[in-house]
Amino acid sequence: MNAALTFAMVSLHFPGMKAFSVSPLDVSGDFINFEAFKVLALAISGTAIVIVIGAQFNYMVENRTWMENINELRTPLTIVLC
Repeated sequence: MNAALTFAMVSLHFPGMKAFSVSPLDVSGDFINFEAFKVLALAISGTAIVIVIGAQFNYMVENRTWMENINELRTPLTIVLC
């Protein structure tokens, strides 16, 4: 199953990349709509902040769960050794 999925991804990668085209923006200074670029930059930075905050929240939850599991595993060991 993994081989079939890998083959499907690899075989569809090249036609997809061939259909995709990238054209650079004109950054000469005479922008058509400067406000649109400011809103786009704000949206991108806002999305990045949401991703970073989500990652920090996930780290805190995982770390707390990990510490609770370590303490739960140590309890029977201390009962046996004492």
